[in-house]
Amino acid sequence: MHILAFDAVVGPSSAALAGDEGKLRVVYDDGPAGNQAERLVPMIERLLAQAGSSYDQVDVFAVTVGPGSFTSCRTAVAAARAFALAAGRPVMAATGLEVAAEAALAARGGARPVVAMHDARRSEVMVQAFSAEGVAAGEPILIPIEDVAERVAPDAVLAGNGAGLAASLCGGTHRFVADRPGDAGDLVARIRRRLAWGERPIAGEALRPLYVRPPDAKPVAHPAGALRSAL
Repeated sequence: MHILAFDAVVGPSSAALAGDEGKLRVVYDDGPAGNQAERLVPMIERLLAQAGSSYDQVDVFAVTVGPGSFTSCRTAVAAARAFALAAGRPVMAATGLEVAAEAALAARGGARPVVAMHDARRSEVMVQAFSAEGVAAGEPILIPIEDVAERVAPDAVLAGNGAGLAASLCGGTHRFVADRPGDAGDLVARIRRRLAWGERPIAGEALRPLYVRPPDAKPVAHPAGALRSAL
């Protein structure tokens, strides 16, 4: 199965292409910080060109849907929907917490359970726990920072961009993976793991972004007739 995976929420944007023979090719966004969303599609097309492949050779598109910035989550999901529609292929979605956990499991050889954490600011973190076999213990949840210590087992590996914060709150007794949060290659590994468990891809239009919390900016409701009276 040929998988085209891309991530714009875990770390620097990256894309990966994996084939039946097990070969994996990964490229990263090489532009300046900021505006990574605008460079997502060109990065993916660069990957396909390097591999001598095309969208219609892809069997499944994979994307991280959050948590992350509102713009990056929305852009990644919109791109995956567009690719799936244009190529007539299904998609699979993963959270950035799953990707971070997959990177930690690879680094530790799957010997310990993992707790992946995303620093959500405002004194909160988004948390998802995984067994040493990569099985999620539940859905991602948003908790106050002061509740972190009681959520982390003593033998757990901490992963994600909230790992360092969590380690300090747990008294510094936990080993954590902070140097490699994960990339599109880890997303491929996660998707392959879930396919092996019997999960099936979905239609692109079923994709939904995972936001830490609703966006701060909301449309302003104007009283009826206010616009007319202002003209």
